[in-house]
Amino acid sequence: MPELPEFECQWPDEPNGPNGLYYPDDIEDRIPHPDTVPQGVLDVITRLKAASTYAVYNNSDATFTLFPKLPVELRRIIWRHSLPGTRVVAVFCDAYDQAPSFRSTTPVPTILHVSSEARMVALRYYELRFAVSTTPALPARTYFDSEIDSLYLGVGNFHPSGNDAIASFIRLLQPRDLNSIKNLIMDATIETIYPDEEYNQPGLMSLGLKNIESITIVGKTKKGEKDMVLQKSESQIGEFQAWKFNKDGKPSPWFLPKEATPREGDISAFWADLEENSFEESPSIQTLAFVSWNSLRKIPRWAGRVKFLQKTVFVQELGCLYQKDGVVNRLVELDEDPNQARYDELEDIINVGLEGSTRLDPIDVYLCQKACVCAIRHHQQRLPPAGLSDDFVATIDLKKALEMLDLNQ
Repeated sequence: MPELPEFECQWPDEPNGPNGLYYPDDIEDRIPHPDTVPQGVLDVITRLKAASTYAVYNNSDATFTLFPKLPVELRRIIWRHSLPGTRVVAVFCDAYDQAPSFRSTTPVPTILHVSSEARMVALRYYELRFAVSTTPALPARTYFDSEIDSLYLGVGNFHPSGNDAIASFIRLLQPRDLNSIKNLIMDATIETIYPDEEYNQPGLMSLGLKNIESITIVGKTKKGEKDMVLQKSESQIGEFQAWKFNKDGKPSPWFLPKEATPREGDISAFWADLEENSFEESPSIQTLAFVSWNSLRKIPRWAGRVKFLQKTVFVQELGCLYQKDGVVNRLVELDEDPNQARYDELEDIINVGLEGSTRLDPIDVYLCQKACVCAIRHHQQRLPPAGLSDDFVATIDLKKALEMLDLNQ
């Protein structure tokens, strides 16, 4: 096999197109998309559609009574074909007033409970994973096939959450478990593949996830925006090619547009990061996919999760989810607006008459008044600033303050 040519990344340091779109300097010289869609692109949907529940084995249903008389080699082949295949394994981290521990709601593969022979075959593929590194007394409890299973890291599934929920989770894992993760799915709101200096987030690779091959980022997108996949080229070292999923669910090549939506601009930024880090920071990554909630809600395994997320709002300050009530979603919207003038005006309204040096932030007030609704059910709630009581903060009417803000417009 001839030696592949070296590839030098040529992406600009700053966006050089509309809506923050990145264009590589060597765009005219890139390797064309292959005629056949790479398997890694097709595997994205296969992994997402993977079931997490299985039929319960019942001996009374057995009709083939000659099975035990088959040669042992043939029985083991049959058991191997009875394995559930790729799964999405969601892991939760409990850490209230006790030592942290991991658990999963993904059912144990049924074959592990059928017979000793079937279990022996299954254990060639499944290992108990995700023991807490700081608590050796708490063993791993989640069966995981590192080669085909996907680990799902969802917002609201970890305690403590904090500004970087994924980092808190990963730092509790033992090195052997970190090294076992090859396929990762995570919510867009807590995505941290590479370091983010603005939010002081270290990034997945620097936390020890060195063997990840596939990452799928799931989240809300605007109507009409397509699911996308960045797939490492098989013929050019360090180069990734972009694919889009059409309405019929089939992928086709995607090219950087002359005009782009903000999401396409974000994808081009990921693209640039992938290629610039493909030799050192993240050489194992083969596939980076972006899939919308709209696509996921059509998949039975994801329908309940998407419905839950659509009724909540992610608040960065605590890294938690809060029930939509018209107030929290408006606060987050104002806070995320690049023009902070309206948020500052709201802050002035709620601080009218407040004596002393304490100045209350609108979102902080909300977090003191309401508990989160994260799936981990830790019901996090922020404490009032020093010198202010719970009763005082509870009297601040944020809904009324927002109404006054609209009147002043």
